[in-house]
Amino acid sequence: SSTCRKTKSSGNNPPPVPGNTMIHRSGKNLVNGNNQIIQLKGIAFGNEVWSNTEIPSTHHTEEDFARVKAMNMNAVRFYMNYKTFENDLTPYQYKQSGWNWIDLNIAWAKKHGIYLILNMHVPQGGFQSQGTGDALWNSTENQNRLAALWKAIAAKYKNETQIAGFGLVNEPVPVNSLSQW
Repeated sequence: SSTCRKTKSSGNNPPPVPGNTMIHRSGKNLVNGNNQIIQLKGIAFGNEVWSNTEIPSTHHTEEDFARVKAMNMNAVRFYMNYKTFENDLTPYQYKQSGWNWIDLNIAWAKKHGIYLILNMHVPQGGFQSQGTGDALWNSTENQNRLAALWKAIAAKYKNETQIAGFGLVNEPVPVNSLSQW
């Protein structure tokens, strides 16, 4: 899962200025693109990942980002299912509808000053936390597909300052040894 060091902050954190760098570590602190110390405070959007819904369009709307901001939070841990991007019958071919959905959520987050932490909750091979994700660890092809998908996500959003981080695999449970991780 993704981790962020808590830091002291005064008041609400302003959204980053377009064109500046992403959130990064400066000493023991996290700083935004304006070099201001930030503390990420937020919630998770589950995005119906367990239902394997390709685009969970009924899970939340822009109004929910406004609600997060109204609760004095500035971050959403954004659960993802690989099926939003890829079909098992056509691996390595990414769906435009998945990119459009992420782009829409980034736009909403940006409008309301909310950072996103993209979290692969359901990777190729299955949800990890309940011991049903063996197919990720027992299949080199699933591992390759997950790595390729993350490379595509990272390439597409490498300059997106609204993304605070990436959770590569939620609660990974390697089945043979820790060296698999």
